[in-house]
Amino acid sequence: MSHTQGRTKAAIALAVAGIIILMIGCIKSRRTLKIRSLRTEAVATGAAEKQPPLSASERGAGMAPKEKIKLEEFKIMQSMVDLMKTQVEESSSRNLIRDLQALGLGPDPTFTTSESTGRITVIRTTENPDPNTRHLWAQFRSRADGSQEYLHMMYFEFRPGTTAMDEAQEMVKKVFSLNRPADFRSAIAVAWDINERYEVLINTINEEHLKQEVFDRKFTSEDLGVVQITVQVKDGEHAD
Repeated sequence: MSHTQGRTKAAIALAVAGIIILMIGCIKSRRTLKIRSLRTEAVATGAAEKQPPLSASERGAGMAPKEKIKLEEFKIMQSMVDLMKTQVEESSSRNLIRDLQALGLGPDPTFTTSESTGRITVIRTTENPDPNTRHLWAQFRSRADGSQEYLHMMYFEFRPGTTAMDEAQEMVKKVFSLNRPADFRSAIAVAWDINERYEVLINTINEEHLKQEVFDRKFTSEDLGVVQITVQVKDGEHAD
């Protein structure tokens, strides 16, 4: 083969490679333009995948108005319900303070003692695990000397949303192994007996709650739609 023929074949090969690269570039460019066009059309026609904003009644103070619970939010909710389950089993204010400190939630305990009520320990969190989970509060009761301590009530609140109540129920059923229908259900609340002593209650804050003050928690119109999960001794009444 002459040097001339070799150079000719090399030139043809380079030209073919250039054409192939150019064709691939055109295909990618058209595909990108098509994707951009579809996205533009979706936004213009309202077909883009976005959730509608929540109404005022579905939002809580300082809580983001989101429809679906993200995986990270679900994990945080589970960690709070896990704390509840632990306290139902061991009833120890000292251990709850330790666990809350480990989570960086800044527990703030207060203690009152009297002959009639014995010792009451109240634990509030000063930090929230995220903007959508807040107000973890627990009350323990015992004799005046601190003996025979037991959890009386513990609750936390989760952001509002159309799926929040359903997600909360699924989480509670999973953590407490509740494989049966609820023992109580209303338009705004659902409850199960956990054992002979405790029950777990999930309710949505509505207008009626604005008229009440539960311990040191007073609700405002900004709390409407917030989901509250409570574990308590079975001596209270359910929301209607």
